[in-house]
Amino acid sequence: MTRNRTIRGALHTAAACAITIIAHPVQAENWSSLAYIPNTQVTVSFDKTSVVKDHGLTRAWYLFTYATPITTSESYVLKSYKQHEIIDCKRLGSFTGAFIAYSEADGGGRVIYSWSGPTAVMPPLEPAIPGTVRALMIAAACAPPPPTPVPLPPVPPAPASAASATAATPGATPAIAYPVPGSVKPLP
Repeated sequence: MTRNRTIRGALHTAAACAITIIAHPVQAENWSSLAYIPNTQVTVSFDKTSVVKDHGLTRAWYLFTYATPITTSESYVLKSYKQHEIIDCKRLGSFTGAFIAYSEADGGGRVIYSWSGPTAVMPPLEPAIPGTVRALMIAAACAPPPPTPVPLPPVPPAPASAASATAATPGATPAIAYPVPGSVKPLP
């Protein structure tokens, strides 16, 4: 594959991701706890139902909730935010595709600030440093789905015979004829 095709493919993917983010606002609402950062008192949650894999990338939503409201450098006061990550599971890197800050915990209250990434150029991937929150986020989104249990086929009904009727009676001889000790002979 040539460099121009690779760049065009990356541009196509970034544009598709950005359009999807804009066309489909945050619909992730099945949050499960992923991590807790003690020094900043932030709880990080992840929505498994938000994971979408296409064009070689994985997209997922994360929720960050602070114990107390914080003020950003832009003077926004927020209590939580949702972050949409675009992840390359093979390279273990990601970039933020969208960010939405909220006035209340767990993505509640009013939207204070929102941002969505570039639509023309795919930003560089930020590598995940082992043991960091980003590494946990990537691992959660890139984990293979759990196997779906396959139901067992129904057990066919036993044939109605005299042997089965006597086997169901307490104290009756079993329907299966087991070998009697000494009746089994070794092969020559």
